[in-house]
Amino acid sequence: MVFFTEHGIRIRQERGVFYNPKMEELRDISVIMAKASGISKPRILDSTCATGIRGIRYEKEAGAIVDMLDINAGASYSASKNVAANKASAMVINKSIQEFANTTENKYDIIDLDPFGTPAPYIYDLMKIASKGAMLMVTATDGAVLCGAHQKACVKLYNSVPLHNELCHEAGIRILLSFISRMASQFNLGIFPILSIYKIHYMRVFLYLRSGAQEASSSMSANGYVSYCTKCHAYYTNAGIVAILDRLCPNCGGRLLHSGPIWVGAMDDKITINKALKAYGSEEYQEASLILHKKLQELSVPFFYSIPRITQSAGISSVSPSLVIEELGRMGVRATKAMFEKDCIKSAGGIREVTAAIKSVAAVNDRAAGK
Repeated sequence: MVFFTEHGIRIRQERGVFYNPKMEELRDISVIMAKASGISKPRILDSTCATGIRGIRYEKEAGAIVDMLDINAGASYSASKNVAANKASAMVINKSIQEFANTTENKYDIIDLDPFGTPAPYIYDLMKIASKGAMLMVTATDGAVLCGAHQKACVKLYNSVPLHNELCHEAGIRILLSFISRMASQFNLGIFPILSIYKIHYMRVFLYLRSGAQEASSSMSANGYVSYCTKCHAYYTNAGIVAILDRLCPNCGGRLLHSGPIWVGAMDDKITINKALKAYGSEEYQEASLILHKKLQELSVPFFYSIPRITQSAGISSVSPSLVIEELGRMGVRATKAMFEKDCIKSAGGIREVTAAIKSVAAVNDRAAGK
């Protein structure tokens, strides 16, 4: 048995019950988003509670009414002990998500799903107990699947073909969002993503459910495909579950790889993030606030360009992504660093503008070096 403290909550971790201290900042973000939901005393389901740390924090910090759920008897026991020790009032239930969702009469304003591995088997049943306008927080830890190392598993679990290159993490998040939207549409629900995060092997998305056939149809129209050029590293997004996809790159004639269905709409809502940050970002949640600040600064376009990949393929000297962003700005093209990928940039321009900016920066560098 191990004891730990997080935000004033003392938790005991029984043997075999999972707790990851490195994910504290993601739990901080979850608390911030729950507080920013605008719902007074939201009813929250922590559907994979483990030690109970998230659920207790939701109650203590967000003023929520919390139910905790875990199929593992040891986890339920651990959570119950921790609820009592912290003088919380959350209810702990030892059932599977499927059994609970199909027997309870409760509806939840916020549903948190953070399983070990894939969340795919649980999304459909959780839709049954989501209240109108509910917020979903969904984590996937099967990064190797969503990032294309196990393509057949991704097709089987998410009904999507992944990418296995520098775009894989964002593509993985977009595959997850696409899958959730397709499950939601069966309940006449659309999705409205408000925040998407990647860290280590965690992919976590925050979204609202919106009721009605029109909302469901709108979400379905935000599904599509990304095509990636293996030669010049350009990418192209195409909306539509049934899309006409080119075999060759329009820029260089290289072979295109296709991934999808994926979510090609916005992954983040900066209005929501900004409101949450202004209201609840603080020293108490310092690292979480930093992540949200970076999200506000990042350009909201699908995918990004890897500067090292492009320079290597084009035979150009390596250049600073910051200088490329500055050069694109001089060209009248907005660009920012990609938040979760080193030496990558998001650009409102295409591969030709980015390559031109890289070549311009490289030429200046070469002249300065006397080449």
